[in-house]
Amino acid sequence: LASCQRRSASALAAAWPHWDFSEVLEDDAPLSDDLETVEACAQRGYQGLCALWARPEQHLAVVAHGGLLQYLVNDHPRVRTHASLMGHFGNCEVRSCQMSLHGEGDAKD
Repeated sequence: LASCQRRSASALAAAWPHWDFSEVLEDDAPLSDDLETVEACAQRGYQGLCALWARPEQHLAVVAHGGLLQYLVNDHPRVRTHASLMGHFGNCEVRSCQMSLHGEGDAKD
């Protein structure tokens, strides 16, 4: 996916002091003119999904680029998705789903 403007975690925390950025790395990876592959994007989404499993909350709002979500639900080999969640994600689209974990998962797989 094409890179967007990125800010450090401290700049984000200063701009939005009521949000928790404690899990965000201070400096993101450098920008690149190269687009990542579908597989790499799907894996990055899967790693984020695995991080959500470690959270104690039962209800989460996940905000991400539609391309990342589309690649995650359509192209990652360990993600099984209901047909209603597949397909193109529209701008500002909201989708609701219930997730379950089957078997042992590891974001490094």
